[in-house]
This record gives sequence, structure tokens and C-alpha cells, in this order.
Amino acid sequence: MKFIATLFVLLFFSTHSSALPIVFKEQLPYVEATINGKTIELMFDLGADAPVALTGSEIAATNVTVLDQTLKYGMADGSNFEVPLIRIDNLKLGPWEKSNVAGHEFRFLGGANSARHTGHVGSALFAESILHINYSAESIEISERIPDRCPRNWKKIDMTYGIPRLQAVMNGKSYWLALDTGAQGNFLPHAEVDTSMMKVTTSDGESMVMPFRGLNILQAPFDGFLGYDFFLAHSVCLDFANSRVSYGPST
Repeated sequence: MKFIATLFVLLFFSTHSSALPIVFKEQLPYVEATINGKTIELMFDLGADAPVALTGSEIAATNVTVLDQTLKYGMADGSNFEVPLIRIDNLKLGPWEKSNVAGHEFRFLGGANSARHTGHVGSALFAESILHINYSAESIEISERIPDRCPRNWKKIDMTYGIPRLQAVMNGKSYWLALDTGAQGNFLPHAEVDTSMMKVTTSDGESMVMPFRGLNILQAPFDGFLGYDFFLAHSVCLDFANSRVSYGPST
């Protein structure tokens, strides 16, 4: 009887565990997603506000429904597109599963279906979830309750534009910084970067020193990015339902 009880506990936790492996390519995180029974690789991009965006070839491969509605969207590099909306019957990220997921086709400068690019999963997919992102362990945990591993130094984030933004001060100036796993580093506009290392102080007075690079940010509802460098240095928890983030040293 003890063996059966132990087996039940193991099965319960293995079934409900939501650890999702990450693969890094050029300092960007990719995950395996199963869409309508077809497994593909997508970027894990919290700097994107749509739940899911798929390239034309991915739409064809996964047999998603293309709707008679379109969406206009712009990227930080200034490019703009009008694309069809899509509906996904079933999406799985590891053991985590969601049905009837909205999304849109994703395009790039130079064409819609470049072999070098994939679609992505974005922030809106996790609106009711908590993410524990651990780049050093190459994993993401998706949960409906706060994992014990989350640091408890919670800070408010802004989700007005569908992308998590943290307000911080650098060199006496206030910035809205996107918490963006789709950024290959920490970036500020070229004119704002006067040194490679900058002290970042959040509204609760907590500070960190992080490297920043310059970038032409032409069209974005934020002033800069906390990207790969930030997530590699920290264990990060995002609680989207309560608009807050916590982070501590990466372990």
C-alpha cells in the first residue's frame, strides 16, 4: 500500500510539473511547442504581446485556422505589417496546455517565411500564469501558483501595452525597460549609452549594475530592454495576473 501511495505521488507531480527546457540560439531562447499535435520550435519572446505568432510555413504545417480578420502591428526596428489572425485549437508547452489560443501570422523584413526565422510565443499567452525563468538551468517553469524558488522581492511592472515593463532610474533619468526574452542583450537608445556598465535602480531602491548596448529603438512603448544579460544573471519570476516581477542572483 505504501508503494502504491508513493507511486501515486510521483505520477501526480510528474504529470503536473511544468518545467520547459530552453535551447539558446544567438542568445535567444527557443522552446518546443506542440500545436494541434505537430511539434515545432518557437522563440520564447516576452517582448511580443500576442499569445502566439507563426510564420506562414508554420501555419501550414500545424493546420491552424486562418481567420478573415487582419491585424496591423509594428516592430521596434520601425517595420510594419498587416497580417491575418489565426486560431489554434490546442497548444502544449511541455506538460502545460491551453486550448483555443488566438494569434496572428508573423512576418519579417525581407519576406514572411525566411528559413532563418521562427514564430514565437508571447506574453499574452501567460496572462493567468506565473513564469519562473532560469537561463542558467536552461528551463522555464509555468505555474498557476508562485513556485517556492521565486525570490520574494516583488516589484510592480506595467502591462499596459501587453509587454512587461519595469520602471528604473539610470544616470538620474527614469526609463521604462521591457523585460524581453526576445532581446539578445540589454539595450538603450544609442544616445543614452555613455558607458557599457550602468547602475539600474528600481522604484523600491534596489540596484544592480548591468551591461547595456546602444540600439536604434524607433517604434516601441518602452525606452529600452532588459534582455539576455539580465535573464542570464538572474532567476526571474513574472506574475502576470498581479503585474509584478521578482528576481535574484542566478543559481
